[in-house]
Amino acid sequence: MSNGDGCECAAYGECECACGADWTDQRVYDLQYEGIILRKALADLLDDCYKFNGGETCFLTAEVMKRADEVLKKIKRV
Repeated sequence: MSNGDGCECAAYGECECACGADWTDQRVYDLQYEGIILRKALADLLDDCYKFNGGETCFLTAEVMKRADEVLKKIKRV
């Protein structure tokens, strides 16, 4: 729910709202969801790559894999 859906005080915007309705734009939620999907896809790709070559890097260099893993760890902290 976003943009004041469910507002009980009939406000025209967040600054007028007294009931605490969520005025976050739906695009924000869409982008957050897309980020979750992309993180999952990257994690799955890295996992598949490790499994494919018996726990060692496959067609990707060790440096690329290390950096991708670091990015994933940083993203998970957000």
